[in-house]
Amino acid sequence: SAPYECPFIEKCWKGFPKHSVLDLTRSAGWPYFDKGIVRLSDLDSKDFNGVNRRIVEVVKSGKRFIDAGGITTAMKDWQYPLYFLDFESINPAIPRFDGTKPYEQIPFQFSCHILKTAKSKTTEHLEFLHDTSADPREVFVKKLLAAVGTKGSIVSYNKSFEAKVMEKCGLWFPKYEKKLKAVIDRLVDPMPVVSKNVGYSDFFVGGIASVV
Repeated sequence: SAPYECPFIEKCWKGFPKHSVLDLTRSAGWPYFDKGIVRLSDLDSKDFNGVNRRIVEVVKSGKRFIDAGGITTAMKDWQYPLYFLDFESINPAIPRFDGTKPYEQIPFQFSCHILKTAKSKTTEHLEFLHDTSADPREVFVKKLLAAVGTKGSIVSYNKSFEAKVMEKCGLWFPKYEKKLKAVIDRLVDPMPVVSKNVGYSDFFVGGIASVV
């Protein structure tokens, strides 16, 4: 499934159960597959440790796994206000703007929900959408810096993308580079928090059933 979905998945995996032994991490399922054991529910969780034990237990029980303590620990350094940020970009093969390269990510939109305190019951929403044919980059940077302020954690799922886009914006516009680096330093990523501390039987990655 990476970097692209394989067009033969439906053919090669035809007849596979929803949850198979190949959902186990670190190739732990292949020895069972070679023995003709395919269904994950046919395994005994006591034969595994760590994540793989959790995978088997969650699939067999049908109950969601949540490690509240692990979530609390992972988020202990997050600081309010929290800014929930997401970007959108284009990456044209033929560069449309001066100083850009083929397939380079050009940001043109963001959405930012702000949770001011742990007791806040609602969020404030700020957004930007560039809707003309002009170069969106500098106005995007200005609007973004205004939206996220200077204090608080910025929550971005799989934050590496947002970080790379902002780093590039700093190179395009050096006068904003210092402020953008400060924003990058405030990024926190909920993806590892979820992957390590939450699991349920209908969690899918890349089109193949998986439990984290």
